[in-house]
Amino acid sequence: MKKTLLFFLISAFTVSAQTVTDYVTSVSTPSGIVFDSQGNLFIGEYLNYKIIKVDLLGNKTTITDRLEGSPNQITLDANGNIWVPSEFFSSVAKVTQGGVITNYSAFGNPYGVAIDASGSVYFSESGPGNIKKIDITSGTITTFKSGLKNPMGLTFDANGDLLVACGGTANKVVKISPSGTVTDVITGINSPHDLALNTKGDLYVSTGFLGSIYFLPKGGADGSQSVFSSGLGI
Repeated sequence: MKKTLLFFLISAFTVSAQTVTDYVTSVSTPSGIVFDSQGNLFIGEYLNYKIIKVDLLGNKTTITDRLEGSPNQITLDANGNIWVPSEFFSSVAKVTQGGVITNYSAFGNPYGVAIDASGSVYFSESGPGNIKKIDITSGTITTFKSGLKNPMGLTFDANGDLLVACGGTANKVVKISPSGTVTDVITGINSPHDLALNTKGDLYVSTGFLGSIYFLPKGGADGSQSVFSSGLGI
């Protein structure tokens, strides 16, 4: 795998802006990425069970190399804690900036993670097809939605709906309302993995090793998505 992180600044996207540049190099098997409010970048190293931090000057430091499994999508909560679904050993880790880890039980290859407006943490279990919710006050884990096919990347929109990339044989992106109603947003995308929304509400969908990113403008109907960029990846 090319040891380069190819990163798109989602908040600055326009449909015509498709220039790809190397943002960080010499990173081993980068998986999930997230920026904090100061512009520091956090990267999961998939094969090394590691989270690293890259500051504005490009300096790299290791937050932890003691995850229980391979990190997938990662996100930050309001307190700066890094939330990391760890594949293979099936757990979701909360990692402080000082590297202290608290693990929460998960099953069946946890992949995506997102945090709602109240601070509750949601994660996907791609194997059994569940979306689980962690109450961060009590630590209680409940099932928010089940019966999905290969749920992977997650993100919340401005209305509080949870968007879910469903890979495997599903090949679509769905929206789940706070009450649990599921509707299709995009169908017919091969191997959707990760999702991102820009400040305008436009949706971007990556396809993992297939190396493409799709674009759906805010309010766009299923079928109006287009290929934003291709030829990425290995």
